[in-house]
Amino acid sequence: MKSIVFLSGWGYEPSLWQALAGELSDHSLYTPSLSTGASDIDTWADLVAAEVPARSMIVAWSLGTLLALCLAQRHPGRVGSVLLVGATPCFVAKDDWAHGLDPQVFATFQENFTRDPFRTLRRFLALQVLGDSARSTLQPMLEPHLRTDHASLPGLASGLRILASTDLRDRLPSVQVPCTLLHGKNDALIPIGAADYLHQALGGSRLITVDCAGHAPLFASPDRLARLVRECST
Repeated sequence: MKSIVFLSGWGYEPSLWQALAGELSDHSLYTPSLSTGASDIDTWADLVAAEVPARSMIVAWSLGTLLALCLAQRHPGRVGSVLLVGATPCFVAKDDWAHGLDPQVFATFQENFTRDPFRTLRRFLALQVLGDSARSTLQPMLEPHLRTDHASLPGLASGLRILASTDLRDRLPSVQVPCTLLHGKNDALIPIGAADYLHQALGGSRLITVDCAGHAPLFASPDRLARLVRECST
């Protein structure tokens, strides 16, 4: 039986995956804690690798997709396949990378998080469900899993620094595991162009786009997402 490891997006507890895990109870499931003071993606990946069984399938969302790609590149023996939801190799835009968030917008977001972290988290959630036809269902599904305790704040700040500094584009040719990309066509955080880029750069990958979906495609339909996980794990 293949092990499945779930990696959450920024701002969320591992409990985010409870509904999906309930559909996959016949598998060995792991939700490692992503609360860390790691200063860079490599250190973070090395820490998480110690908790990941060999040849696991990685199901990752948002920030978790950067971690999954880094795990596959640095620790290939730990990763059998990956399903990347709302993925990007580089979250913040650069002169040679148009498929990211404007650097000034991201800097303002970091400042707002420092001043009022929990209000900023709720605003971030609103962006994640923007453009999703299931928004009215999705937002109340996701909100209870936000990390709204003060003990989480240092780890959340570290996560923002990792988002700001990570660019994995040059490493993608070294990722040699089967990859499936799932992306909402209306994603307001990570443009569909980022998924197109990954699809081209990750040889043999598969890209599935979802109409009328935002940054969390199929999260409102755990049974459908579970079917895709099963398909990718075989």
